Amino acid sequence: YCMAKGGAAMIEIICNGDDEAKEKNEKNEKNTAIRRPKNIKQIGDVSSDRKIYIEDYAFTYIRSIAYGTPQEEQSGVLLGECQKSGEEKCLFIKGVIRAKTPENETKQGIVFNEKIWEKIYAEIEKFFPDLEVVGWFAAMPGITQERFLYLKKLHMDNFSGGMKTMYLVNTCDKEENFYLYENGELKKQKGYV
Repeated sequence: YCMAKGGAAMIEIICNGDDEAKEKNEKNEKNTAIRRPKNIKQIGDVSSDRKIYIEDYAFTYIRSIAYGTPQEEQSGVLLGECQKSGEEKCLFIKGVIRAKTPENETKQGIVFNEKIWEKIYAEIEKFFPDLEVVGWFAAMPGITQERFLYLKKLHMDNFSGGMKTMYLVNTCDKEENFYLYENGELKKQKGYV
């Protein structure tokens, strides 16, 4: 697992060995533990009880889409799983599917309609049958307050509930952040792994 972020972000590399005491502490009353990766890079502060992990390949793929054509608005879905242990919730992003506008339609920014969802679900079934939709990403050159409100509406209409996340890439400022829906707002997370 690996993350990188523009700006002056804290990067800490953590390599965990087989530490039985730590594993026991992560178990809840049902005797289930959150399976964490061994080698991770931490970006920012992830001390909260809600943690986001993204695999290096998924992160690299999103960046290649975003910065490959940085002047275009692009999006896709994030696939993975959510694990819980007591009060702690961890979101593991393991796959990405790009949202592609059907060829007979003209592209009008970031859209999730029935035809786009049909293509996404077909690709999930083909490439990631064991994963679930855990959120989405949006990449765009500059983010105004009006555009952010539109992204919030897209999130509520298509990705509401639970630990669904939005990964927002501002290709103009090279700023990248995860958001989770909390108390009626998309709240920027302080860190991720």
